[in-house]
Amino acid sequence: MKENTAKKKIPVTKKVAKAEKVKKVAKAEKVKKVAKVAAPVPVVEEKAAPAVETATVEKTDQAPADAKLCPKCNGYYPGDTCPNCSAETDLPEPPKMKTVYGDIEGPHEAEAAAPATQEEALAFEEPLTGARLDTHNLPKEEPFEPLHLEFSRQVFIEAMKVAMDITEKKSIMPILSHVHLKSDAPNGEYTSCTLEATDLQITWVRRIHGKGDAVNRCIPGKLLMNEIKALPDGANVELTFSRHAVSVNGRCEILTPDAEEFPEIKVNAGVEQPDAVLIENLSDGLKQVFPAISTDETRYVLTAVLIDPEHGKVVGTDGFRMHLSDIKGPGPRLLVPRDAVRLLTKYGNSNTVWLLDERTACFAVAGGVIATRLMDGNFPDYAGVFPKNLKTTITFNSAEFLKLLEGALAVEERVVLSLDDGHLGLQSENGVGTYDWKLAAEVKNYVGPKKKFRLVFNGKFLVEALKSYPAMLTTLGAPDGYGACLINEKAIVMPIRE
Repeated sequence: MKENTAKKKIPVTKKVAKAEKVKKVAKAEKVKKVAKVAAPVPVVEEKAAPAVETATVEKTDQAPADAKLCPKCNGYYPGDTCPNCSAETDLPEPPKMKTVYGDIEGPHEAEAAAPATQEEALAFEEPLTGARLDTHNLPKEEPFEPLHLEFSRQVFIEAMKVAMDITEKKSIMPILSHVHLKSDAPNGEYTSCTLEATDLQITWVRRIHGKGDAVNRCIPGKLLMNEIKALPDGANVELTFSRHAVSVNGRCEILTPDAEEFPEIKVNAGVEQPDAVLIENLSDGLKQVFPAISTDETRYVLTAVLIDPEHGKVVGTDGFRMHLSDIKGPGPRLLVPRDAVRLLTKYGNSNTVWLLDERTACFAVAGGVIATRLMDGNFPDYAGVFPKNLKTTITFNSAEFLKLLEGALAVEERVVLSLDDGHLGLQSENGVGTYDWKLAAEVKNYVGPKKKFRLVFNGKFLVEALKSYPAMLTTLGAPDGYGACLINEKAIVMPIRE
């Protein structure tokens, strides 16, 4: 049975009664509104002002000698208060005036038009209040006597080269792109000026002898270096300092920020260090192991070089190869970051070392001092991975092998070493071409079939190992199966699994 959904019909009489009720309610509301509008407004009686005993002030164009003009009623009156309107403080709002400086509030009776030309603006002599800065009342700066420094151009460029390798080009601290010059000599006498540069991890300090005044300034490193290079050969570097700038041989002016913004440097250059130690062959050892240092920041500790005087070794590794070098001398165990090692190997002898504190090591380099923050971490056990008892040895000419490697690397980075009738074969291939060449070699203690000898290497690793340990003949030690190979008893290279 279906449900009846039809609407019930309402009788006509009920509809009429409902409509009449709505009309009555609307009429009642309208009556209320009209009554509210027509309500009488209460009348407030005004009280008469108290009579003023003084005489009425006359409004006339001619003022008495001791009278004042009332700004409200425009009449003249004696004394301090107008007797008619008592307008001692009720003054009208002063008009605004349009000038070249914008709308300016001031006690002007009329608006002045803004000057249309620069000459009119300069000749504008209307008094201004509140908007223009009164420069006449500012404290005057004391007169500044220019300061001078003079150095040998060649010596200054040598010091600046190291500084430019350290100064930050892009940094959240703009002051790190500057070099700090500080001298304390009396005027006119020879001085020893300290040049400092830092990126907060590595610091360079050098003493430069010259002539001049006591100076403490920071100068943008790149701009200063470019200006010094542009000087003619044989000319000295002449720096003239004004209050906020420096002039290089009178050719240009470079702004100099406040020296207090530069980080404090605790390294002393040109001073004998009682704790300094000499480590023999350290500089050469760093050059030999530098190519093997890792550039992968995820393996943090491998981006450093281990200096281990106790065991007489310098070690660098990236996990696929390892370079070692022998050193001799006392000293602490140090983990030196890759960037610092790059500077030490680039600028020459760095065999003298001392500790500034527990986490900072100093190296005497290029007439100055490079200080670097040391790294923390556990360096791999290099003695445990050093291959031993490698019976198979292959000896070949180093220069010829390097030439073959250059040809193979032009085709593919992966190269294959093989043996064939007393010759060392070198092959590489890619989708475009192949490379195959042989080199005379002396093979010892190889017990397997020569045609099955096959080792795949990263060709770049082989090139860097041969260049790090140069010799007329290169000896490659190989295991019977897969494993680390040893080049010239110093470089360990892992082959690539096929």
